[in-house]
Amino acid sequence: MVAGHVDGDERLTTAAAREAAEESGVAINVKDLVLKTVMHRRQEDERIDFFFLVENWDGTFTNVEPHKCSELKMFPLNDLPENTISYIAQTIECYKTGRFYSEWWK
Repeated sequence: MVAGHVDGDERLTTAAAREAAEESGVAINVKDLVLKTVMHRRQEDERIDFFFLVENWDGTFTNVEPHKCSELKMFPLNDLPENTISYIAQTIECYKTGRFYSEWWK
C-alpha cells in the first residue's frame, strides 16, 4: 500500500505508481494496481485515502526518503510490529476482512 497525494490532472492509479517510485524506488504498472479499501480520516487535517494492492513491481524496495522515514521494511500481515501506525493497522484489518470502507477520526 502506498501513501501520497494526487497532483493536479493526475489519475489516482498514476499517482499511486508515482508515489511508490518516489518513496520506495520501485516501478509499478498502473494495470497491476487493485483498489482494496478506502478510508476517510482526520487527524490534523482531513483526508480520503485509497489503498491499493500490488503484487508485481520492478526494482528493489529502497528507503528513498530517509529524511521522512527511518526504515522501510515488509512484514507479514499477521505479524505487524507493535508500533504500526493506528490508521494503517485499521486499514490492514479492513483488507483482511474484506471491508471496503472505514473511518478513522482523531
